Amino acid sequence: MAPSQTSTQNVKQVGTIESYDRWAPHYDISSGNNGNNMQGLDDRELQTLLPTFLSLLPAPPPTASGLRLVDFGCGTGRNTRKLLAVPGAVVIGLDASRKMLDVASKLCRKHYESLPAESRASQLVLEEYDPLRQTAPPECAQAASGVVSTLVMEHLPLEAFWASMAMLVAVGGCVLVTNIHPEMGATSQGGFVDKDTGEKIWGASWVYGIEETAQAARRAGFETVEVREAVGSAGFKGGRAGEWEGSRLPYLCNGTTSPVISSLLRYIDDRMAEVELPDDIPRVGPSHLPAVAEKEVERQLEFPLPPGREPKPSSWILKSKTVLVFSNPDADNPYDWPKPKKAAIVLAGVVLVLNSTIGSSLSSDNQSLYTHFDVSQVEQTVLPNSIYLVGYMLGPLFFAPLSEYYGRQAILQATFAGFTLFTLATCLAPNWPAFIIFRLLAGTFASTPISVIGGLYADLYRSPVTRGRAMAVFMAATMFGPVCGPIISGYLSPVGWNWPFWFSLILAGVSCVMLACVPETFGPVILERRARKVRERHPSVDIHALSELERTTTFWQDMKITLARPFRMFFEEAIVLLACLYMALIFAVLYIFFEAYPLIYPPIYGFTLGEEGLAFLPLTVGAWCACCIYLYWDSILEAAKARDAPWSRQEEYRRLPLASIGGPFFSIGCFWIGWAARPTVHWIVPILGGIPWGIGYLLLFMSLMNYLVDNYEVYSASALAASTCTRSLFGAVLPFAATPMYKALGVAWACSLLGFVTLGMCLIPLGFIKYGDRIRASSKFCQELAERKKEKSMEESSPPRGEATA
Repeated sequence: MAPSQTSTQNVKQVGTIESYDRWAPHYDISSGNNGNNMQGLDDRELQTLLPTFLSLLPAPPPTASGLRLVDFGCGTGRNTRKLLAVPGAVVIGLDASRKMLDVASKLCRKHYESLPAESRASQLVLEEYDPLRQTAPPECAQAASGVVSTLVMEHLPLEAFWASMAMLVAVGGCVLVTNIHPEMGATSQGGFVDKDTGEKIWGASWVYGIEETAQAARRAGFETVEVREAVGSAGFKGGRAGEWEGSRLPYLCNGTTSPVISSLLRYIDDRMAEVELPDDIPRVGPSHLPAVAEKEVERQLEFPLPPGREPKPSSWILKSKTVLVFSNPDADNPYDWPKPKKAAIVLAGVVLVLNSTIGSSLSSDNQSLYTHFDVSQVEQTVLPNSIYLVGYMLGPLFFAPLSEYYGRQAILQATFAGFTLFTLATCLAPNWPAFIIFRLLAGTFASTPISVIGGLYADLYRSPVTRGRAMAVFMAATMFGPVCGPIISGYLSPVGWNWPFWFSLILAGVSCVMLACVPETFGPVILERRARKVRERHPSVDIHALSELERTTTFWQDMKITLARPFRMFFEEAIVLLACLYMALIFAVLYIFFEAYPLIYPPIYGFTLGEEGLAFLPLTVGAWCACCIYLYWDSILEAAKARDAPWSRQEEYRRLPLASIGGPFFSIGCFWIGWAARPTVHWIVPILGGIPWGIGYLLLFMSLMNYLVDNYEVYSASALAASTCTRSLFGAVLPFAATPMYKALGVAWACSLLGFVTLGMCLIPLGFIKYGDRIRASSKFCQELAERKKEKSMEESSPPRGEATA
């Protein structure tokens, strides 16, 4: 539309993908070009350009099924439909707008069915591809014989466009490119009128001069083959327009106000290298790498703008940067580490978790502690364990996200040192307030293993099966630790009020030796350190890890984003929210039992403090039974995958059936303990109720935490931080109600209340099984990770052209 027409409209500037997503619902499917004059002219000129383009394409390899043709920026498939008329070709349409691809699918399917079988393409593939977010095109579109891209270049940074062309087309292949002329770009911009709002919608757009376009193409390895110029108001006018590097440059003109540049180029992979890598940096493919945009200064347009007309958002200056990735295999890639090394790290993680969780219940029924500090109120006796769990709630909000910024190693070592220091302070506390403050600080630093170790295991194991087994051992440790606390306290507290805490300090000192041997496991941080070393050795090389280039904000802005992530995931991710609430409830029941067992076994059966602590052992027996059930389920799942059972391909069936079993076990344990604990029933009967309770507890935790790790992978530390924070809040607060509840309702009905509430929560894993795929499809985090996983698999199978490996 002419500028004079748009000047009276309300104009809204949005991102390119958003603009085309908004245009898609208004696109007239019955119209070939939606009444767009420029597209109409483009179609007319392609009638002669396309046959020339096809005649220049190299013959496909003997093993290929046919020509591989790509329509880059296919939109609604205007040019894709033209390529479908090439007999036997494999046609791939790429676009960043999923909604435009949906329209393209309808139009292309209808057109394909109308073509005779003997004179149409053999295959059509439509894929989503955004060059500004993805490091490489889909594998199916790479090494194409030819690429067609019309009226697309203006929507991308110039170097990014030509880098994409170089990654798409095979050496010797050709590209056919048309783009808006700079004179037209100065006065007009691609957009559409939203029929719902009446707004003129403009996406991001760049204005490129002829010479800079030519140079960018040459740098990417292209030579010009043929160009033309025509004017299309009443018909095509004019002829050849001029010469450029010995080849003709074509221009298509729609009247005098909407000219379009058009070029035929051949890819010869003869690039003007801007980055020279030192010999000691291994690489795959050419050394000139895909451009990465950096917003620095506004581009200076080389022609006058109309009065009052502001430059379009073309403020991107491009620089080539070397992107460092792992080679395949790579000794520094945690996925490729030897099994014994991984097993040692898993063991170290278990030891750290034991330190943390044993400390959480060391104050359970420590009568000498209460006597030493003259504490008699019931609420005060609950406080030492609860305040430790408040620390569990605070720590993950900072330490888990920071582990995704600085890496696992630094955060684990620093926080464990803090835990050791404040455990020592707890042993030497001069009064009750100081004791409580030191317990809070010890719990804060002790929270890191609980929230970070899951992410550390995700760093080590690519296979969900192997990772799940490691997590099973980890979760058994989280169960074993709290249960050991009352036993240690029961036998050591009579010796001295602080002896349980001296035991914790000795264990922490021994564990520090193991922790010192744990290397960094977070892949992005490993690559950042490697790139930093290369830059120090070779200052002339501008080499970076991808995670460095993705950071477009300051350190404190990054920190705000990172620290806010657990909250965002809790409130925005349904999977995180529901899983956290379920785990928080069953975790709170465990700490309620730490207050309830002193009301059950000493009064009813006359247990001593040590014997009362031993009553928790059946919970650990149940936990180890749960591990066996988990491993048995793994074998069933692997067998189902081997025979390609349909249910085994669903993500939710990998973990959640165990949670569906664990929920009823947990509730049965609550009812069993409550109704069996009476003087007329032998003490072993209610104690054995801890076995189904322990089975349910660990099955639920293993299933739901593994489900979080599987779904959120590199963000799993933040997801687990949200989980740790939630369950710590529940575990800190609900035990205050334990004594009043058991005294008011009695042992049987108090345990039954817990059983009924947890029985209702059993619906959560069942809901995940039924609706989990839909929930993940609507999750921003899950979709982003799915895209990253797709890119990583492409990199590992065949590192894309333009990435250096080290």
